[in-house]
Amino acid sequence: MKLGAVCVTCQGDPSAGPADGPSHLTTAEMLAPRALIGGGVAVIMARKRKTAKSRLREAIERARGPRPIDLLPKTDYSDERTREIGANIALALSDDPIDASLRQAFNKFGLDPSNPWNWRYLLDTFADIHFSTDAPPAPRRGPRRKWDFDLFDRHVEWARARTKKLLKRRGEPGPTHNDVALYLKIALAQYYGSFNQETLRTYIIKRQPKG
Repeated sequence: MKLGAVCVTCQGDPSAGPADGPSHLTTAEMLAPRALIGGGVAVIMARKRKTAKSRLREAIERARGPRPIDLLPKTDYSDERTREIGANIALALSDDPIDASLRQAFNKFGLDPSNPWNWRYLLDTFADIHFSTDAPPAPRRGPRRKWDFDLFDRHVEWARARTKKLLKRRGEPGPTHNDVALYLKIALAQYYGSFNQETLRTYIIKRQPKG
């Protein structure tokens, strides 16, 4: 039986609803949160969580639109001392909730927020994931298999090349299998977001050419 198809207050009999309360409420409506409005009952349905893509689009629109900060005098960051002071303030993480997402990002990547080049690496990574025109390989046509190792190999090759480029900007060697596994989880979350990073790392190692 479909959830919510039968009124739980009258069990399908329209004349059986309570005289002093709301009648003809379905199962879904009875289970939903409620608020009293003018003596009646309003059903408050849960909002659908916005996707990362839609949240990013809204953030871009806010940043490109008019902002109160635009009314303030412009700071001349071409002055070396002014830029130094501004960078030191901007790149310092606090323990306040406003910096919670940034702290979490640095922790996930194992980066040091006191290192300005780690900030650059983090920003490079997110920019590559969200704005790069170099799209990851798409699945081949035909029925999709439960686990497509051919597609996985192409994704690993793509992720390895991009991670190598990011590490090169930091002046670091690499990438390791763990670096590639982390990049797969973040950049291709629709494929590998639910996988444990160590599991992906193991798959990468096992798929390496022998000899």
